[in-house]
Amino acid sequence: MNRGKIANGVYFSSLDGNFRKSRLMITLRTPISRDNLTETALLPYLLERGTKTYPDMTKLKRRLDSLYGSELYTSASSYGYSRILSASIAGVDAKLVGVSGLSLRRAELLYDILFNPSVSEKGFDEKNTAIEKEKLRETIRSEINDKRVYALRYANRLFFDGDLRALPPNGYEDDIDKINGESLYKAYKKFVKSASIEILYCGSEQDKVRELMTKLFDSEKNGTHKMIAPSKAVGYADSVDKRLVMDVEQDKFVMMMTPGRELDEKELRSLQLACAMYGGAPMSRLFRNVREKQSLCYYCAARVSTESGAVTVDSGVDHSNAEKLKNAVIYELEQLQKGEFDDEEIEQARIYIINTLDGVADTAEGTTSWYLNSILRLGKIITPSEVADTYRSVKREDIISAFNLLKPSVRLLLTGEED
Repeated sequence: MNRGKIANGVYFSSLDGNFRKSRLMITLRTPISRDNLTETALLPYLLERGTKTYPDMTKLKRRLDSLYGSELYTSASSYGYSRILSASIAGVDAKLVGVSGLSLRRAELLYDILFNPSVSEKGFDEKNTAIEKEKLRETIRSEINDKRVYALRYANRLFFDGDLRALPPNGYEDDIDKINGESLYKAYKKFVKSASIEILYCGSEQDKVRELMTKLFDSEKNGTHKMIAPSKAVGYADSVDKRLVMDVEQDKFVMMMTPGRELDEKELRSLQLACAMYGGAPMSRLFRNVREKQSLCYYCAARVSTESGAVTVDSGVDHSNAEKLKNAVIYELEQLQKGEFDDEEIEQARIYIINTLDGVADTAEGTTSWYLNSILRLGKIITPSEVADTYRSVKREDIISAFNLLKPSVRLLLTGEED
């Protein structure tokens, strides 16, 4: 694996692997802002509608098919204080079909999709923009239909109250009618000019792809990318208890906890191992004791955010069991904080996590996604094997310390019952 700067604000990483498919990903990253949130949520859909060379969806699809059925993916997302626009192209690796230059043709197409979209002098086509605006509107409105996702996002807003990380990933419906093809194109150009860029490629012809990307970006990328604030933990404060009454078939309970401060790499891995024991793995306490033995819920899981160190527990539960569930979730946490667990639990969680890490390199998609996350979080490459070694070094006392850092910050119950 090799990562190096190829132009102002542009980095290229070539990733080793022996896969049937190759994958090239280009990610643009700028500071997140309330002002550009909804516009950037729209951009992936407009970029997929064509390039200057292939100016409509039909011609673009035909070009993708001609490159041995290549697949295009675009997305807009948020990570910490970053707003991210990504595009990737994947398909059967050139060496398997014996076609020299296939990777280069894919790379040229992906570059054009991101940097040479189909636009007029004024901007994106107004008809296409109107269509995609309505799709985004429906996406935003439909979020409330998945009550688990809705509860998690609502809790996230409470947890990050007053922080840019509370912004919704798909933007705001109120912004949509203010956007037109011209304003969206202006926002696109501003985003591109200020973005830092990460290119990750996993497949054959790596040197040729790197040379091509260097040539393309050396002539085009001359903006000054903006610095992005480093992520930080949410400090300790009084816990927010929120109850929402909605039309739901089962209640949703979400609890978010903070370690109160930034964690170093060893502390983060200790917390992840602790969380796997608590509710992040099939053999966890929440699964075995709360779901299986006590039958208090339909599901109950816990996960750690590598960005903020926050631990989130979420569960689906009958209203009659909601209070019992809350108590059981806290009880299991308190038992673990006291060190009431044996070495077998530690080893089961450790093996589960390391086996998951071993699977990262099974696909080009998994490999590129892993290294992008590493760069976004740390600004550098860290391999799955290096992380696995950190997990192996975690001791019992590290796990207890990690558990005892956690303090509840938000408790949310989404319920269909008025008490």
